[in-house]
Formats: sequence, C-alpha cells, structure tokens
Amino acid sequence: MNRNLKGVLLTLALAAVAGCGGDDKGGAKPAAGAGGDAKKPAVAPAAGGAAYDAAKSTASVKFTVKWGGAKVPPVDKAISGDKFCTDAHPGAVADERFVMGDDGSLPHTFVWALDGPHKGMTGFPEPKAFVLDQKGCMYVPHVFGLRAGQTFTVKNSDGTTHNVHSHPKTNKPFNVAQSAAGQNEFSFAQKERAIPFVCDIHSWMGAVAFVLDHPFFGTTDAAGTVSISGLPAGKYKFKVWHEGMTADKKDGVEMDVEVELKDGEAATKEVTLK
Repeated sequence: MNRNLKGVLLTLALAAVAGCGGDDKGGAKPAAGAGGDAKKPAVAPAAGGAAYDAAKSTASVKFTVKWGGAKVPPVDKAISGDKFCTDAHPGAVADERFVMGDDGSLPHTFVWALDGPHKGMTGFPEPKAFVLDQKGCMYVPHVFGLRAGQTFTVKNSDGTTHNVHSHPKTNKPFNVAQSAAGQNEFSFAQKERAIPFVCDIHSWMGAVAFVLDHPFFGTTDAAGTVSISGLPAGKYKFKVWHEGMTADKKDGVEMDVEVELKDGEAATKEVTLK
C-alpha cells in the first residue's frame, strides 16, 4: 500500500471517530438501553394508576342480600368418627350453603367491587390481620376475602387434629395437618375467586376464599347484610356471589349490581338472588 493511500485511510478513520464520539457539546450519545447507564432499565417501568386517597374516598354501600327462589329447606351434614366433634355437634351440623333467615336473608354471601374508579389505583391501606379458625370442627368464617400477597393465619382452636387443604386453580395450594392449638401462616400471590378449603380428616368442614387486588369486599352477616366503605366517588359494578344450592348452580349463584356514588354518600342496595 503506497504512502498516499495510507494517508487517505488514516484521515477517514479520524473523521469517523470524531463523528461518533459523543461529548457534552452536542456530540451523539448512546441510546437509552443500548450501551447507556447499566443501572437504568432498557424500558422504563409503566406508570402506576392514580394513588388512593382515603381522605377523599368517603362513599359507602350497604348491601342486603336475600334468596328470591323457592324456599330452600335446611340441610344437615352428618358428624361422625371424632368424639371431640360429635360432642360439639351431636348428630349433625347445618350445611352453610343452605342457611338463610325466615325472610330469605342470605349469610355467607360474598360481595366485591368488580369494576369502578378503584381499578388501577395504587396505595391502598395495608390489609388488617386475618385469621381463619377451626372451631367446633367448623371453619370460621365460612366465606371470606383476602388481598393478593396478604399473609394470613389458619389456627386450630379445637382439641383434635385438623387438616387445612386449599384447592386453588391459579395459586399454589397447601395441605397441612394441624394438631390442637396449632397454627400456620399462608398467602395467595394472585387474584382468584372461590378457592375451596377442606379438612381431609373431617369431610363436613369447608370454607371458600376470594383473593382480590383491592380492599373493597365483604361477606354478609347472619342478617344478610354487608357494608363496603372507603370508596372513591364514581360508577361501580359490584358482584354478589353465593354458593350454589343445586347441582346446576355448583359454581355459585351470582348477580352484577351497578351503583353510582357521590362523595360522602351512604347508599343502600337490596339484592335478590335466585
């Protein structure tokens, strides 16, 4: 290679370096995520939704849930095989699915905000401690709600051995034996509806858990009522769910209820399932 050609190539190389080398005077800089600061993500995380403001979330709804179909007679579940349990419930115990008031009021009904201004919000208050008890050879409460990721306790208040066995479809199941006075902590990572709990030792024992990503849910009491408070104003769709009472409703009986709330409003809704 002659001296002139070498000089031309050297000149071109120096020009290329000058054109590509960035500086603080306007030179080109590395693209984000492509040779930039290794501590920064290549793609910025998505921004969260609006922050929940408890001071401005002052609306509430009280639901009263009743059964509107034909009168369902009570059903008993036989108790046998464990003296502690038979002493607690001589002969039988009421099947919670069929428990209702004389006026048709439905306890054990789960109600939650399915859609509304809470969707996508962040910064909800931390959930209160929750305990699922095994008392009198029954799960108490029978239907309950949890927050995704919430740690909760299952304890045995009975003088006999129980077994805590969850059957989720999305979350990780657990299956733990508990001696008298025993307790364990568990959590479900993801949202899921109607997770069955059973005791493999006592076949009549059962419970149902719902896992949500917000705090706007509750279970009706013995009078078939539940209040959900701390709601931001706006239009909501609530889901009302009760365990199925017949073979064709084995996945439950449910209804959507729409309500529009103003700041500070205390609304009431009567719901009839059938």
